Amino acid sequence: MKLKDFLANWRSLTAKEMAAVYDEFSVNPRFVASLTGCMTSNELQVGATWLLKHALESGCSMTPAQRRNFTLSLKALEDWEARLHALQCFPLDAIDWKQRRAVEAFVRNNLKDSAKFVRAWAYNGFYELALRFPEYREEALLVLEEGAREEAASVRARIRNVLKKGFD
Repeated sequence: MKLKDFLANWRSLTAKEMAAVYDEFSVNPRFVASLTGCMTSNELQVGATWLLKHALESGCSMTPAQRRNFTLSLKALEDWEARLHALQCFPLDAIDWKQRRAVEAFVRNNLKDSAKFVRAWAYNGFYELALRFPEYREEALLVLEEGAREEAASVRARIRNVLKKGFD
């Protein structure tokens, strides 16, 4: 089977099967490039973003071209799970100077999402942006502090963890 076949049926896979898909395909040198390429497809984006997040958590890193493709694909993410996975990639290896504006737009849009997990990770994404690019720090602190007052309890928990880290 091809990677796209597994991605098209992602929601039916068990956790063990997801891990097996990763083990089988991650040895391919074009694995990350394939995943970033699949992010624009509505039927493939949840699996592609999950596998990319898993790859980054496993120590993989993106090349500048892959990071650019990842960032350019963010605006195509419609599924809330795909957006969540993408946001969870930011602390791992997904923001560089050239694409910071696209990341900023993605994060800002997701601060208003109806899904609490997405909003929580969007706050985390704003923090990651500000951590790498000091020009965002003042605004990020204001956004985080407002979220800590106004957001749902589960979102506030993520914000508190971020605020504890600070920017130093």
